[in-house]
Parts: sequence; C-alpha cells; structure tokens
Amino acid sequence: MKSRHLDGFAVDMKSLSNEWQEFFVNANDGTNEGIKHNTKPFMSVQWHPEHSPGPTDTEFLFDEFVKMMK
Repeated sequence: MKSRHLDGFAVDMKSLSNEWQEFFVNANDGTNEGIKHNTKPFMSVQWHPEHSPGPTDTEFLFDEFVKMMK
C-alpha cells in the first residue's frame, strides 16, 4: 500500500480498490497526499491540516470531519 516518497511514504492509488478516491495530490511530484472513501466516512491526509499556509486554507477539512460525524 505504500510506495517510496521523497521524504517518507505515499499511498499508491493502484493498490486501493475503486471504493477510494484521491483526495489530494502533491503539486511538486504528483504523489498522493490524501484519500477519501466514496461511501463511508473515512478520509486521510498526509500532512497537518491545522498547520496551513494561510489561516483558513484547509479549514474545510474540519467541516468535512464534523459533517461525517453527524
């Protein structure tokens, strides 16, 4: 499920079933940085969304999380 990445590991989308979709892609090297399940309330990112370049750049992830918990 993991492939070598410049500074760690990245999910190889080919290793996942079609129940998953790519959620984020690294603009520099094209590696996967996040996945999201198509029907279940599962998502993941490979960085810290609370530590964003701008004050609210990835705030929507927390809104998505709250929505999934309802």
